[in-house]
Amino acid sequence: MLKAIRKQVHFASSVAIDAYLVLETNEFRVGMTGASTSLGYGEKWFSNVSLRRGDTLKALTAMGLSGSSLEVTISNHRGSTIAKTIPLADYNVLIDYAMEDGKKQAIALNRALRQNDLNNRLCREFGVAQKPGWQQDLEIAQIIDLMLDAKEELKMQFLPGDIDVYGANACADIFYLN
Repeated sequence: MLKAIRKQVHFASSVAIDAYLVLETNEFRVGMTGASTSLGYGEKWFSNVSLRRGDTLKALTAMGLSGSSLEVTISNHRGSTIAKTIPLADYNVLIDYAMEDGKKQAIALNRALRQNDLNNRLCREFGVAQKPGWQQDLEIAQIIDLMLDAKEELKMQFLPGDIDVYGANACADIFYLN
């Protein structure tokens, strides 16, 4: 069994995954439980989908799911534990599926990560310094938290770049107006 290092990655107050770095391959993977809960499903959702071989698995496979789960071992002060993981590409497929399924956490996570990636790409293209990692993490969390807390009709009035243009606090003020 391959050895890995585990880190809990909090995208926002209510959205987190267990991320793993497989030491032998330097591959990043996501724990199956966190993959499910981060997208608004129950802890065992993806494990159950994988075992049942039903319509949901067929839909995920059609969307590009590789199904290459991998058990890894994580050493800690009490010994070692085993975690079942999926590749990042499969986690992206789960995000897409959950968005189509109307899961608000998946929609918010996708928008926040996409906004961050687009901003970083444009910084590279224009030769502008990227924001430090802690600031990017904070902005991702703000976008997710705003989207999960905001009223649906107000969210639809803003495009992903609006938070950068107006600032997260200005958007928060607008979101919470009644």
